[in-house]
Amino acid sequence: MAAPLRVEFHFDFGSPNAYLAELALPGIEQRTGVKFDYVPVLLGGAAGVLGYALGRFVSALFGISI
Repeated sequence: MAAPLRVEFHFDFGSPNAYLAELALPGIEQRTGVKFDYVPVLLGGAAGVLGYALGRFVSALFGISI
């Protein structure tokens, strides 16, 4: 039998969206056989290191206007 597909789940500890997405992951794993590797990120910390205000950082990262 082939090894299960592994997917990295990048999440920010302070993100309510990441929390809600994480609630769905066990069901996805069960239905599909995919295994998620949890990778914590600190988006606010990365923005600070790069000298961005968080809103400008997210805008630049995703090419959107907020």
